[in-house]
Amino acid sequence: MTIYNYVANKNGLYELVVNHLLGSVPVPPPDAGPWDERMHQLMRAARAALAPFPSVMMGRLGGSAIEATRLSDGVLSILAEGGFNDDEAVVAFATLFTFMLGQLELDAIIASAGREPIAILESVTGATPSRDEMFERGFDVVVQGLKTQFGHGRGGRPDRRTRR
Repeated sequence: MTIYNYVANKNGLYELVVNHLLGSVPVPPPDAGPWDERMHQLMRAARAALAPFPSVMMGRLGGSAIEATRLSDGVLSILAEGGFNDDEAVVAFATLFTFMLGQLELDAIIASAGREPIAILESVTGATPSRDEMFERGFDVVVQGLKTQFGHGRGGRPDRRTRR
């Protein structure tokens, strides 16, 4: 009960934890590369900060934390600098956020199983990808899908040949 002398409620405590974990995650500046490379850097850093703490999820409670807002603004800024218009950026943000939440949940499931990869993935695919390999390949697929859907190549200028 002493903790509630410092925070109003459980949500306040949760926000402090999320702020602490995400505070170390940098938003890569424009000179760090094209939008997709910068996004990859940000997502890797966010995953590295959150993965060791599987019970801290970024769902309903963590999304209002100041650091979560800072990173959300950073993602939207990277997308805008990559040439995404407002509507495209909203869809891209939701897609990337959903991928990250799913990956963190998969990491937690695999970690709780006590082995890597979990047996069901190996039995279904015949492959033995590590959690990092699944993240990297999955992220590449998501980014390629965004590029194909919205026509934004590596340099941030829309590639009209792939535009739908």
